[in-house]
Amino acid sequence: MPHPVDSKTAYQDYHHTPRVTQDAHGEWHVHGYQEAKQLLQEDLRQAGFNADAVLAAGLSPVLYQHGEKHREQRKHLAKFFNPTTVSKKHTATMERMADEILADFKAKKRVDLNEMTVRMALNVMCVIVGLKPSEGLLARFNNMLHAPPEPKTAFGKWWLTNVEGNLRRFRFLWFDVLPAIRARKKNPQEDVITYMLDSKQTTMEIWAECLVYGAAGIATTQEFISAAFWHIRQRPELQEILRNGDEDARMKMLHEILRLEPVIGKIYRKSTAPITITSEGETLTIPENSLIHFYVYDGNADEQATGACPYHLKTDREVGRGVSRSLLSFGAGPHRCAGEFVALYESDIFLRKLFALPLHVESGPDVARNPHVEGYEFRNYWLVLDE
Repeated sequence: MPHPVDSKTAYQDYHHTPRVTQDAHGEWHVHGYQEAKQLLQEDLRQAGFNADAVLAAGLSPVLYQHGEKHREQRKHLAKFFNPTTVSKKHTATMERMADEILADFKAKKRVDLNEMTVRMALNVMCVIVGLKPSEGLLARFNNMLHAPPEPKTAFGKWWLTNVEGNLRRFRFLWFDVLPAIRARKKNPQEDVITYMLDSKQTTMEIWAECLVYGAAGIATTQEFISAAFWHIRQRPELQEILRNGDEDARMKMLHEILRLEPVIGKIYRKSTAPITITSEGETLTIPENSLIHFYVYDGNADEQATGACPYHLKTDREVGRGVSRSLLSFGAGPHRCAGEFVALYESDIFLRKLFALPLHVESGPDVARNPHVEGYEFRNYWLVLDE
């Protein structure tokens, strides 16, 4: 079966790749699942997503924290993302949002799937964080998430791009975050912004956290829904699970799709102390302050964790004990993605409602790589509602 992301670039030939290597620059590269999971359990610092620039600016949203501060912040924020909260509090909202988006599709008859998935992800993120959804907010997030990467050379171009990037972020602060802060001061809610105000965090800290949740909650979920749609569309047995399977069956299917199609293809961390691990019978010591590259596609195709046929989509796959169904797709350890259950529940709800409609694919999708998150992007995926 064809793969929406070119398998020659997405997946390396895992069986001929050493599980852990060190390059000439002293950087470490981790391809094995168990080695990655073991290392990610350690107290590592975030090194991706422009971590150095964020920390140099004096900001430390939870994604970039480590140690006790990170554990404490995650403990308090967990209540907004755990399965019980998502199931009891947010699924009704997700159902309503999906109905509204699909009602618009019914009216238009023709729409780009990306337009619907980004609206779904944006609206869910806003409810949990405490922002007010709007077309302006959607445009501002799209401008931030899909801006060109900063040039590595030519100071003039770098300076101009950096100024433009800051303007995008300050527009988000001015038009979205500050109004949300004022609204929550007058009328507190059970959301992230209210929690941060109650814990006396500054406007800049709230702004930084909103940027992180926006990027994590929108870019990743919107793309995963499109990837899941692509796979389910190809195979009637997956459509049967979506329409008639129980929740556990549907979640197994979504986890397996995500294992094959991790939205974040590479994770970067830095060690905060020497770390010793064993790989292929050899003991390796990673020095303090080493940059570590985790290859999610390789880890997700590690037969030691997945069992046979790691490149095939098997909804009844039995993974090893202690292995997440989607392996490294949500990360692991202290920095494991907090929004896992939010993403899965909203994907399940939206896809079930979408596949209940009589529709066909007119064209697409075009699939490219997003350099900001090192993941895929589905674009020009045009769906038409059948009469």
